[in-house]
Amino acid sequence: MADAYYAWMRKRGRPAVSETRKARLRAVYPGKIPEQAARELDARRLAGASVCFFAAGLLSLACYLASGEAPETCLERPDGEGAQTYVDLEVEGSVGSFPIRAEVTGRRYTEEELDTLFREAEEEALFQVLGENASLDEVWGKLNFQTESATDGMTVSWSPRESCLVDADGTITTEVVFGEGKKTSLDMTLRYEAEGRAPVERSREVPIVLVEPRKTPEQAFLERTEAAIRQADREGRDSDFLALPDAIDGEPVAFSRPSSKGNAGMFFVLGILAAGALLYWEDQKLKEAYAKRNRELTLDYGEMVGKLNVLTGAGLPIRQAWERMVREADLKDGKRRYLYEEMALTVHAMEQGAGEERAYRDFGKRCGLPPYLRLGSLLEANGRKGTKGLAVLLEKEAADAFEERLQLARKQGEEVSSKLLFPMILLFGLVLVLLMVPAFLAF
Repeated sequence: MADAYYAWMRKRGRPAVSETRKARLRAVYPGKIPEQAARELDARRLAGASVCFFAAGLLSLACYLASGEAPETCLERPDGEGAQTYVDLEVEGSVGSFPIRAEVTGRRYTEEELDTLFREAEEEALFQVLGENASLDEVWGKLNFQTESATDGMTVSWSPRESCLVDADGTITTEVVFGEGKKTSLDMTLRYEAEGRAPVERSREVPIVLVEPRKTPEQAFLERTEAAIRQADREGRDSDFLALPDAIDGEPVAFSRPSSKGNAGMFFVLGILAAGALLYWEDQKLKEAYAKRNRELTLDYGEMVGKLNVLTGAGLPIRQAWERMVREADLKDGKRRYLYEEMALTVHAMEQGAGEERAYRDFGKRCGLPPYLRLGSLLEANGRKGTKGLAVLLEKEAADAFEERLQLARKQGEEVSSKLLFPMILLFGLVLVLLMVPAFLAF
């Protein structure tokens, strides 16, 4: 892919690697051809971006395929009879497709646990009494006054307070015009009977509001569907799954999980962002490596000039002193520091036949920093004019390098102080909170 990009740039007559990037690559990777280093770096970053795109495509496809389009025929029950779960579904019938929430209750409890189920039985009775109504605040259809409870040994009885509004079988009196709603109430009595235990009863008043029917066909369809799911739930509570109805009032219906296709686009966008971040991160790494290399060269300059001054003062020619410094350079993690890498390139150039003056001049240009440019010019002039006065010049360079190193140390200390400022502010705020909160709580 990188080769195709470079070929395309050459075809357009543009350089594939800018001069600024060449300079950074030449500095960070001494001894390598900048174009080759750029090609390796671009191949690595493009490979990472391709992996991000490929992973995003796979995740998007998997999310699309698993988007809940398969028909649902049954829902798994939760553990325990008192547990309840709700499953979001989409029901499709002749009037359209609508979202619906199905309630799934747990398996039946044993008889030893019935004494703790009065509260659950009351909630169940309030749910069952609705019949085909949506809630007790909007009762328009027949109420379900059944006596059986979903809990073994538990019975429920209902009695309307106003028989002129609600009949004993739960039918709403149709002759009454309710207008905005008529408030009335029901008496609910829960009775638990079991062998070896005296019957226990609990009664309460249940307020309801009677309203005139104002349902759209869609609302009626959803209510019939919910009632069918509740009926299927009651009839199959001994099984581990709730079998969803395949027809409601003779009309075929189909259930499915809500679609999650929107996540496919999200994964693809995240993949694009990750690929872009990877490309940006590689450039940032190169910039940071270039800045680190310049700091290292600045710190090593004084030591290098001092060693060169000592060796030449001991009688060694510049070239021999230079080669000895390269041989004695310490390795760190299997790699020499940038300064000695550049010095080794200078020795190699002289061994290949380049003149000393030119090799020292190229050394200063490769380093690119003002002190090294001065040193390169100084050594080049020394090769032409001789060693007279070289010791004095090197001592001056060593003194200047020491001063520059002090300035760099001060600058780095200021940077560290600025980085510590934000954590210090956070700690100060934390101390204030620890001091002020107890004071406020004391009042």
